[in-house]
Amino acid sequence: MATLGPAFDLDRIQCMDGTAAKIDTGINQQYPDKEPVNTGEYCLGLMAHSADAERDATALRERPDKALLAPYAELAERKGFRGTDANAATALAALARAAQHPDAQGTIGPGQVPLAGGNGKSLVIVPGVALDAGFTSTMRSAASQPAPSRSRAAIIAMAGKCVTNTQETIGACYRVGVEFARLYLSGGGQAAPR
Repeated sequence: MATLGPAFDLDRIQCMDGTAAKIDTGINQQYPDKEPVNTGEYCLGLMAHSADAERDATALRERPDKALLAPYAELAERKGFRGTDANAATALAALARAAQHPDAQGTIGPGQVPLAGGNGKSLVIVPGVALDAGFTSTMRSAASQPAPSRSRAAIIAMAGKCVTNTQETIGACYRVGVEFARLYLSGGGQAAPR
């Protein structure tokens, strides 16, 4: 799997769009005698690193690509918008609303999410996007969060299904992202990815 490098936000996007899971499946098949790469754990680790960076102004200045909103700024840029925090927040909010919509509860996707002021432009939502949006929205929320209702192992297992974009629903993956944010906030989520 890719190391944490200059394109940190792009690594998160690879988790969101299913690319990371495909790469790791290939690695696991190529090296069956090695410990398998756990894509869910890796992707959760990337999100935790972004949350860590948000809490450290120096780290964020040195590596703005680690910001929680960085992948959403990239997604906005891909749709022709400036990659500002405001546009990133708009993209995140649209994806979070879509992931919580009743229709998303039984849907794997992909689904189209219209962008406000986007002149007909839309973002694609799949389970991996919903996972990240659940985490990022919860981390950016000022609301106090309850303790997670799932164990770390259960969250990692479910995240592994979410990032394939084929095994879980958009709504379920959004909720797992929320649960991981709650775990992170309770002190159990800070773990460096492999």
